[in-house]
Amino acid sequence: MIETHEQWLDRKIAQNDGELVIFDGFDHCIIGITENPEFDVKFVYDFDKVIAGLMSNGMSRDEAVDYFGFNFNIGDSTPTFISLAPPL
Repeated sequence: MIETHEQWLDRKIAQNDGELVIFDGFDHCIIGITENPEFDVKFVYDFDKVIAGLMSNGMSRDEAVDYFGFNFNIGDSTPTFISLAPPL
């Protein structure tokens, strides 16, 4: 049986004692998890999907980027956000 995105999220959260940060309404933007043993384990979000989600609520791109800058930075617990490169 293939694991769904939701099942994968639940498993990763359970494996990390529920300490992974998830931003409400942006589960679909999670594309992975950091697995480096020398650093805290964190979810990895697709930055462009987060911005698109904010824009779907009526924000311009500039407003969404500003909102992101003020509301998605929570210090050491902040997840990783990446912009994906175009395929080779």
